[in-house]
Amino acid sequence: MNKNYLNGLMFLFIILVLGINSALGINPVPTSDFNEKNTPLLGPEQGSSISEDILQLGPEDKSSMETKNHKPTVKLVISPQTIISGKPTLKDRQGVPLLAIIEAIGYDKDGDPLTYTFTTSEGTFGPDFNNKLLVERSPAGRFPISVVVDDFTGGRAEDKKVMEVLTPEGVSKYEPTKNDNEQPSEQVGGPAPFGTSTSTGASLKGDIYKIPEGSSQLPDFNALSNDDYLGSIYTKKLDIPARDFTEGFPDVTGRTEWFAIKYTGDFSISNEGDYEFRLLSDDGSRLLIDGAEIIKNDGIHPPNAFKETEYLRKGQHHIEVDYFQGPRYQIALQLFWTPPEGNEVIFEPNYV
Repeated sequence: MNKNYLNGLMFLFIILVLGINSALGINPVPTSDFNEKNTPLLGPEQGSSISEDILQLGPEDKSSMETKNHKPTVKLVISPQTIISGKPTLKDRQGVPLLAIIEAIGYDKDGDPLTYTFTTSEGTFGPDFNNKLLVERSPAGRFPISVVVDDFTGGRAEDKKVMEVLTPEGVSKYEPTKNDNEQPSEQVGGPAPFGTSTSTGASLKGDIYKIPEGSSQLPDFNALSNDDYLGSIYTKKLDIPARDFTEGFPDVTGRTEWFAIKYTGDFSISNEGDYEFRLLSDDGSRLLIDGAEIIKNDGIHPPNAFKETEYLRKGQHHIEVDYFQGPRYQIALQLFWTPPEGNEVIFEPNYV
C-alpha cells in the first residue's frame, strides 16, 4: 500500500466526520479564542430563575451548605480586677501608666470578623486597640462593665463584670451588702487556718509557693519553679474570716507574707442548675471550675468579695482556688456557694 493511497483514505475519513457533525448540529468549541469575559454573570436582573432556587442563608442556619453559623463567644477579663486609684501597675504600648486593662476575648468558629463594644458608667465606646480597653484613671468605687461582640452575620455574644477601684490609700468605697457582712462560719481562726500538713479527711490540697516581695497580683503558677515550692497543706473547706496571720504554716513553713497557694480538689453534685459562688479574700484570689475562670478577685486589697453564678451539670467537677498574700499581717479567704433553691453556706467539696 503506497503513501498516496493512505493520504487519500485519511482525507475521505475527515470529510466523512465533518459531514456527520454538520448533520447532527454539532459545532466544534473554539478554545484558542476563549475569553472568561464572555461568560455570563448573574447580576441583580439576570438569572432570576436560578437565584430563586437558592436558599437564602440566614444568621442561624446554613442548611443548604450543611453547616451552621456558629454564634461567637466572648469573655471579659480585667487585670487587675481590683485596682488602687492613683497607683498604676500596668503600662500601654507607649509606656503610659495604666490602672487596668479590660480585655474582651472573643472567638468565632466560622472565622467571621468580630467587633467589640464596651459599656461602662462612662458611656459606650470601642476598644483603644485590638479588643482591649485601657483604664488610665478612675474614681474609687465599683463599676459594672459589659462588652458585646458582633460577627456581622447576626451572631452576638455578651459578658459582664464588675471592676473595683480603691482609694489611693487602698480603701474600698463599696458598701457591703447583708451577705458580705454575714459569716456563716464556725471557724474563727486557729493554729493553721489555711490547712494542716496531714491529708486525713481533707477534700482540698493546697500547694504553697513563695512569691517576690512587692507582688501585686496572683502569680502564674505554671511559671513557678521547684525552688519556689514551700510545701503542701490540706483542708475540708476554705473558711478564713478576716484576721491577723502571724503563726505561719506549722510543719510546713513559717512564712507569713509574700506567698501564694493553689488549692485543688473534686466535688460532685446531684442537683443540676445555677450555683452562685462568692469568693472573699485579702489579698487576691481566683476561682476556677473545670478549668474555666469563674471569679477573679485579684490585686492587693482589704477583704472584699465578688459573686458569680455558674450552671453546673449533675456529676463530678474539678475546682481550683488560687490565693496570694502580699504584705503582712491581714488575711482572709472564704468561699461560699448557694445551691439551687438553697441558702448560702461555706462551700465544701464533698457536697453531693
